[in-house]
Amino acid sequence: MPLDQRLLAEPAPQGERSAGLFDNDPQRRCRSIAQLGRPDPDFASVAGDWTCLVEFHYPNSEDVLFLQVRGRGTSQGHFRAKLNLLDARGLEPMLTQMAKALQISEPVDPVYVARLVRRAVDQGRDAEMALGFGRIRIERESGEERRYNIFIQRDTPRRAPPTPDSGFRLTQSLRQPAE
Repeated sequence: MPLDQRLLAEPAPQGERSAGLFDNDPQRRCRSIAQLGRPDPDFASVAGDWTCLVEFHYPNSEDVLFLQVRGRGTSQGHFRAKLNLLDARGLEPMLTQMAKALQISEPVDPVYVARLVRRAVDQGRDAEMALGFGRIRIERESGEERRYNIFIQRDTPRRAPPTPDSGFRLTQSLRQPAE
């Protein structure tokens, strides 16, 4: 059986694939994020610009995770997570859900992302780090010690300058001469 047929017949286990990563429909991506918690996300689209808002609440905790994903067309342009650690009992599931939500639209390791944010929260400081495709910025809300904003910013790939014309022209074929 060819490899492509085997891959279709035996897909990766659910935990190893990201349904939204290859999905260009922002509304479906938004629903994928919401499946991690709250069933009904708020999705709005106006003149090609779209916004997905999802809020997660945790049992036995007053902590709240708020996610905002924005984009244009099929491209995501902005990912923001807001951690409201009112009693910090929901921190672990909050970090896991935030990282998995990011994984739906970006090729990241959710355990690594959760660990980066956890370290900044534990140290009570702001942080900025490279994250494969861009940067992750973790900022405390001004005047609030238990509220953090996490921003994911893609680095725009730089275009290589055009190669200058060397003046070299291939005037004959490089194939073996026919006998």
